[in-house]
Amino acid sequence: MTIKTTPIQTTPDDLHKVVRAGHRIGSQDIVQWGLFALMIVCFLLSYMTSASQNGKNPGIIPLLAGLGLLTLIIAGSIGIKQLDARFQLSKLTKSGAFGHSVVFEFDPEFVQVQDDQSNQSRVRWTEYRKVTKSPDYYFLYLNKKSFQWIPFRSFASAEDIEAFERLVVDRGLLRKR
Repeated sequence: MTIKTTPIQTTPDDLHKVVRAGHRIGSQDIVQWGLFALMIVCFLLSYMTSASQNGKNPGIIPLLAGLGLLTLIIAGSIGIKQLDARFQLSKLTKSGAFGHSVVFEFDPEFVQVQDDQSNQSRVRWTEYRKVTKSPDYYFLYLNKKSFQWIPFRSFASAEDIEAFERLVVDRGLLRKR
């Protein structure tokens, strides 16, 4: 069985949604920040305990300085993610990605992509690492940062969407919710 999408025209709105979806703050980021925060708190508590045992009163300044530093680091990390998303969106906009369309064709062995300029690629399903689903798109990941996106609206029918989901679930690429 082959599932074919209708031609997908890339729009600025699509690019914006896709870039934003790829730069969400994930649970891995939260865990990293949490561990970093724990490390800073442990260091500050160790410093304050050590200072008080030596008869010095460290006061509240080291604690406030540490918390201020932690706040700056977390805010900076979030800001860098947002700037990176804006940079990628700008780069995609300048690349001339608008105005072209692509058609995806899915069969049990391959994903075939053809654009309106007769460029064609064919990738085995085994090359894909995972498939994720957002409110508007499927994301087919070839590696951690390289993916293809397919809007739900590009499928001809609800049956095609169900068939596509069955195909990727059967391949172990998408977890069924």
